Amino acid sequence: MLLLGASLTAHSTPLSTPWTHDPNPSPELGESLATTCIEDEDISCLSVICREGSLYLEFDSFSVSPDERTFGVDIDIDGEHFWLQLRQQDTPIDYGTWHAATPVDTDGDLIQALMSGRSAKLSSKGFSGMDFSLRGSSPAIDSVRHHCADTPSISHGSRSDSGREDADRIVAEATGGHFSRIKGFVTDDCGEKAGYSAELVDLNDDGQPEVFVSLEGTCSGGMTGVWMDLYIKDRRGRWQSQFGFPGIYEIRKTKHKGFPDIEIGGPGFCFPVWRWNGRKYVIHERCD
Repeated sequence: MLLLGASLTAHSTPLSTPWTHDPNPSPELGESLATTCIEDEDISCLSVICREGSLYLEFDSFSVSPDERTFGVDIDIDGEHFWLQLRQQDTPIDYGTWHAATPVDTDGDLIQALMSGRSAKLSSKGFSGMDFSLRGSSPAIDSVRHHCADTPSISHGSRSDSGREDADRIVAEATGGHFSRIKGFVTDDCGEKAGYSAELVDLNDDGQPEVFVSLEGTCSGGMTGVWMDLYIKDRRGRWQSQFGFPGIYEIRKTKHKGFPDIEIGGPGFCFPVWRWNGRKYVIHERCD
C-alpha cells in the first residue's frame, strides 16, 4: 500500500511554473531536461528527461513519501487519462524526498498529450488533484525529444553489451518470441504499433530471473492503458504466463512460499493482490 508522508490538497487551477528546458543539466539528472514545478509549501516537479538515449517521465516531490518502490499513477490531461507505473529511483540528488520515473515512448500518446494539453493532474492511492500547468511544454519537451533522438541508447548500470544481449535472449525465450528485447515495439491486436518494456527480476532470490512485460496502449490495455504479464519457469524449466491482462504491477513486501505478493493496479482506488501458491499466482485479495 502506498503511504504518504503528507496529505495533498486538490487545487482548482494549476499552480506550477511554466515548463522550461535545460539543455545542460547536471550529469546525474540526464543529458536534457524539461520540467515544471509546483512551488507551494513544498516543491513537486514533473519532468521529461533524456538519459542515456532514453526518454523518461519523472516526478519528484518533497511532499510525498511512499512506502513502496513502485506504484500506479493516473495522469489526467484535459480529460484524457494515462495510467503509468512509476518506480522509485536510487539517486544521489537531493531533488525531493523521493524520485520516481518510468520510460516513455518519444512519439507516444502521452508525450503528445503533454505537449498539446493545458494541464495535467496526477492522482494515486492516497492523494489526488496535484495539478501541473502545461504552459510552455511543447517547445521544452520537443527539445528533449530531439536531443534523445540524436543520442545513442546505452546499457544501464554496470551491465555489459553481452549482458544486454543475454537479457534480450531471456525475454524472447520467456515470451515465446512475441517480445524479443528488453524494450521495443510490436503490432497490437488492433494492428497499431505499440511500445513495450520488459523487466528481469529475481522474485524468489534463487539466482534465476523472472520476466515482467508491460505493453502500452488502450487496444490491449483497455482503460488502464497497459497490458502486463509475468513469466516464471516451472519445475520442468518451461516458462509459464501468470497474468496476461490489463494492469500495472506493484511488487509488495509481503511474501508467500518464497515469492512476493503482487498488486495489480488499474482505474479506481481498490487494487487486487495476487499470491504465489507454490505453482502459480492466484487471486488473494479481491476488490468487490
